[in-house]
Amino acid sequence: MPDKNIARLEKFLHSMAVSIAQDFHAVRKSISILGDRVGELENRLEVRFDVVEGKIERVARQLDDEAEMRHQLGERVSKIEKAIQKL
Repeated sequence: MPDKNIARLEKFLHSMAVSIAQDFHAVRKSISILGDRVGELENRLEVRFDVVEGKIERVARQLDDEAEMRHQLGERVSKIEKAIQKL
């Protein structure tokens, strides 16, 4: 009788070990898939950030250009005012 109980226990432990090994394999596979998805999402975000950064840079250049144009216009107006004052 004890040999049967030991054999049943060994069979049960073996089936549990197999089940645990299968679960670990499934978890590893899931983690690998998640890692790949995270990598893909990081790449997509990086591309989007690059696009946004490009837009911000364009706006900054436009603002700089407009400020330069205002400065030049101010200098022209100043020259005209000086010329008028001399008349």
